[in-house]
Amino acid sequence: MINLLPPKEKRTLRREYMTRVAVVAMLFALATEILFAVMFLPTAYSLSLSTQSLSDELARTQNSLPKDILDIQAEVEDLNSDVSTLKNTGDLMPTKYLDALGRAKTPGISLSSIMFEKNPPPALVLSGYAATRADLTIFRNALRKDPLFSGADFDAQLLLQESGIPFTGMRATLKI
Repeated sequence: MINLLPPKEKRTLRREYMTRVAVVAMLFALATEILFAVMFLPTAYSLSLSTQSLSDELARTQNSLPKDILDIQAEVEDLNSDVSTLKNTGDLMPTKYLDALGRAKTPGISLSSIMFEKNPPPALVLSGYAATRADLTIFRNALRKDPLFSGADFDAQLLLQESGIPFTGMRATLKI
């Protein structure tokens, strides 16, 4: 096949053809960029949300921290006083005092509450029920004789009843 077009027409056709190829290539590039942008948007949105939540959490954490060195020193002094209080209590192991209470308790005594008072001198404050006056005095004397306790006292009015004695506030002072 012989091309009978003049050279000027050949250049015009070639230029139009190259323009069409360039437009198609540009449209393909634009479509590819739009596709990547659509695929990237959800990721960018989720990353921005997580960045925002992390920055909010960082701000809350920074607000909860002490503002200056005086606050930190005050907290350290409070902790040191708590540690020194714990050191001064010696070996106040609750189990050995509860074991001593169990040894001193007679079958006629039932304890309903045991509270620890750390005011000097430290003591156990007992509440419960005694079947008879004899059970209550035996319990008190057993606590007084126990080497872990320096004394045991209760209200003298409790001795007025013969049986069925509810007692509250019986103090068993601890030896330290």
